[in-house]
Amino acid sequence: MILKKHLSLYVLFFLGSYLLTSAQEIKLLEKVGWSVINPATGNAQDFVVLPSGQVVHGTIVRNYNLADYEEVTLEAGGKTSTYRPLAIQGFGLANGQVFLSKSLPGSSEPVFIQLLVSGPIHLGGYKGAYFLDNGVNYEKLEPRFENIEKDGPAYRKYVKPFVGTLKRYLPGDCGVVLFPAIDRVAYNDQAMIRILSSYFDCIGSSYRVHIEKVPFVQISPIFGLGLSQFGLSPSFRQDGRADRFESKFGFQFFGGVRFHDSRKLPRVSTDLRIAFSSFQTQLVSSYDGGLFQRTGSENIRETAILVPISLNYSVIKR
Repeated sequence: MILKKHLSLYVLFFLGSYLLTSAQEIKLLEKVGWSVINPATGNAQDFVVLPSGQVVHGTIVRNYNLADYEEVTLEAGGKTSTYRPLAIQGFGLANGQVFLSKSLPGSSEPVFIQLLVSGPIHLGGYKGAYFLDNGVNYEKLEPRFENIEKDGPAYRKYVKPFVGTLKRYLPGDCGVVLFPAIDRVAYNDQAMIRILSSYFDCIGSSYRVHIEKVPFVQISPIFGLGLSQFGLSPSFRQDGRADRFESKFGFQFFGGVRFHDSRKLPRVSTDLRIAFSSFQTQLVSSYDGGLFQRTGSENIRETAILVPISLNYSVIKR
């Protein structure tokens, strides 16, 4: 009788835990099921999800494909509304990005966490940090530097405690197979996504990557053609002597690529170019010695091939 009672309690506990876990997972999956398709137009469009669960489609005002948002402004039906995390369940962009209004581990204040991967385990990102949520446990993946003091001089060492967290969240043989890759994993979006994708493929579970259509950085061709102005600046000028160029202008052409609109640093861009410069003119000199005057000229031609690299920061960009 006692055994049956204990067995019944165990079954009820197991069943209750299973139902609770399933309910939490279903709730998570409902959120990532938000559709970017506006039923009124049949086209992909930005949206926000109100506390009631209503999905409102429109256009989210933004200059870049950001990875972090403090608030969002939606233009819909001729009206503009601004929402903070407390006011909505989340929002999505037409390019596939999804953001959940959710508190960070150990905090009660919600923020907009970007959902990178959804499935049996969710991977989220916020301000360069990553978070795992399996519906029961919710933890931050965090690296850190530690001060090491031994017999020799002290130094700082980069340690990866998130490796152990990843291994705990990926149980079973499929997780063990990935242990060597997890030990070497880098702390960035694509590396974390590859680990989870490999695990889900191994266990045969469905999942979705929400940043497939959002490259980490845009790459664009750039080119230009323009005039260059040259001048004379001698280190020593003799009295009575005058020098001038017949023409002060040359031309310059460049072509290359620009790396810009990064999800992490949207205002920073880098240009890598190859430039060709050409200047051809005649230098005319004269010297007035009082009793006599001398004049002379010389043809000048200068060509150059340059490889300029520049780092830019956009203060205002529309």
